[in-house]
Amino acid sequence: HPRYNVTLKDDKKYPYLKVTKEPFPQILVTRDYIKDGAKYLGPFSDVKSMRTTLRTVYKLFKIRTCKDKLPNSSTRLRLDYEMKRCDGPCEEKISASEYNDLVKEAILFLSGRSLRIVQTLKDRMAKAAEDLNFEVAATYRDRIQAFESTLNRQKIVSHNMTDWDTIGIAVEDDTACAVVFLIRDGRVVGSQQYFIGGL
Repeated sequence: HPRYNVTLKDDKKYPYLKVTKEPFPQILVTRDYIKDGAKYLGPFSDVKSMRTTLRTVYKLFKIRTCKDKLPNSSTRLRLDYEMKRCDGPCEEKISASEYNDLVKEAILFLSGRSLRIVQTLKDRMAKAAEDLNFEVAATYRDRIQAFESTLNRQKIVSHNMTDWDTIGIAVEDDTACAVVFLIRDGRVVGSQQYFIGGL
């Protein structure tokens, strides 16, 4: 508990995104890393950016936001299903296998691997069209457009699609600021700032 460090004085921990281990997983925000079989992503130092990204994940992948344990025969469809923000796993409108494929794609997205998801969706769309299943192909087409719209808002810094972290440091008088840019698949997917005083 540093005497003058107000940002750490409340003993808070950086948050994680937890992918629960169940037939229809949830993606939740937690500050506790527990060995319970769940998958954890993070920690995230920029909480606001993490929550914005999580809202995008809910929208793109239709990951359920209800807290019910599924499958559960007493659970009914909610407003999210009517608003097309959920595929209705509570009433088996989507199979556990299909839902878990969405969760895997969401994890790739949260890890900055969006381009791989787009290519997978294009392959599935082509296969559905080849099988004359045009409604499914149209669903994939809409998801690809939503992804590409999201990707276009990310700054491209390299075309060789590699991953790295870049650090920039600026010093003025006795204060310094370090910024870490997180680059995945050649795109900036996040940044973290650190201020250091009393040099």
